[in-house]
Amino acid sequence: MTARRPALPPLSPEEARAAAIAAGIPEMLAGPNVFRVLLRHPPVADIVAKLVQAVVLNSVLDARLRELAIMRTAWLRRSVYEWTSHYAICARLGLSDDEIVAVRGGPSPGLPDDVRVVLELVDVVVAGAQPDDALLTSAREVAGSDEAYVELLAIPGFYAGLATILAALEVALDGDRPEAWPPDGVSP
Repeated sequence: MTARRPALPPLSPEEARAAAIAAGIPEMLAGPNVFRVLLRHPPVADIVAKLVQAVVLNSVLDARLRELAIMRTAWLRRSVYEWTSHYAICARLGLSDDEIVAVRGGPSPGLPDDVRVVLELVDVVVAGAQPDDALLTSAREVAGSDEAYVELLAIPGFYAGLATILAALEVALDGDRPEAWPPDGVSP
């Protein structure tokens, strides 16, 4: 029999809210389990909160491309928490299940050029490789501005790192998202 690694239980909603306020983290971020666990170490939670604010809440990158980049990273890193959480965001943005599921296959010729470039960039970064000049040039063009380009480059590294933390701490899906790997339960 092997010993099971200890999961860190999330703080109660009240404890997480108080910890977020004390750390200067927006209260709205204290609700999801990722922050209810990370707020056990407020300086780490603050770093993650600042990145979430920069690349999601205050993003200048096209929201559709941002979410597809996050979903591809979640798929490659087998992060059920991120896939499931961001599936809901994709749905709110009006992405169809077919568009979301297409992320699983990576940068294929049938996808729109902008999506293909984003997925290719994510694949290269998550694999730990250096994107070549042609891919970086295409990604910068797709991003449309220097700020959006920096966000696009930050997303795969940030979410890949977060996926590692989520898996190690065994962060449970949020209560309002009981279905894993939506829309069809298929996992990597």
